[in-house]
Amino acid sequence: MLARTTRMTLAHARVFSAGLAVAASGVALGDATDVPRGGATFDGLAGSQRIVINIKNTTGTSAKDVTVTLLNDVGDIEVVDILETDADVVDDNGNGRVDDREDDTTDDSAGRVTKSILTEGEIADDEERQIIIELSQPASDNAQLLVKLSTQIGDVHFDMLSIAPLDADETALVGVDPGAAQVATMLLAAGSRPITGASVRPLDRMPEAWPPVEIVADVPLEWRVDGGLVELRFIEPLVPGDAFELGMILPWPVETMDERFDLAVRARGDGGPCRADLDGDGELTLFDFLAFQNLFDAGDTAADFDGDGELTLFDFLAFQNAFDAGCP
Repeated sequence: MLARTTRMTLAHARVFSAGLAVAASGVALGDATDVPRGGATFDGLAGSQRIVINIKNTTGTSAKDVTVTLLNDVGDIEVVDILETDADVVDDNGNGRVDDREDDTTDDSAGRVTKSILTEGEIADDEERQIIIELSQPASDNAQLLVKLSTQIGDVHFDMLSIAPLDADETALVGVDPGAAQVATMLLAAGSRPITGASVRPLDRMPEAWPPVEIVADVPLEWRVDGGLVELRFIEPLVPGDAFELGMILPWPVETMDERFDLAVRARGDGGPCRADLDGDGELTLFDFLAFQNLFDAGDTAADFDGDGELTLFDFLAFQNAFDAGCP
């Protein structure tokens, strides 16, 4: 039986031109648009160069900054300013931190992604803010703005992705849209068994902005990168109801991919049988490798070690990791 897959789709709200500022000479503000985890998409920008929008934080937690991505357009974002709030500055070098000489709301790097960081205060859950965005040229007919809110882990700001509810030995999918190079998903132990670890990898293909160069979290864990697979081990098992933010720092912004992709998060359960002991003799030997090879060649779903519903190279990597980790 294949592991059940839970797909968490991004809750993208749509706002049309009536709710956007469409000219540099004035602004036309509509009702505040909800921005959940994963962000909200604004369109109806055609001909606009200075845009003011109202947003409402519906992520369930306070936000530390705003990331704006310009989609389907060849122009750049030059200014992002969070109005009606304490001081904010643009993260010019895109590292998710406030560094020396980052002291204004102008994007010196002039790209399609701009992160405006609050140096004081925050955007509380259910709180509204106005944001001004200035583009290098009038937006094209198909231009869109993707607005995401961020959390902070350590001294780095991570764009909040959707929540991944995990059950032991099952897989959840988390959608990643074009955007900044720092992303975070909340992992929630939603099953009935403790979770001792997890693996994270992009689904279906190997995007150029993968694997992460660093993993951070607000719980103690160990991690390593093996090819396109990130292996996590929790110092203390997650018990049902536990949740934490998992931050991933990518080599460069996901905007270089020009399209959304999914991360497959596979949880490992606690107290179950040793998965890599496929011949059932209580030891990990060459015969377990042969048993895995036979299952894979026969198309048996018992060889689906990464739980994505397909038999691929990643199952070999997942089996190798389980074998290397040993058995209790």
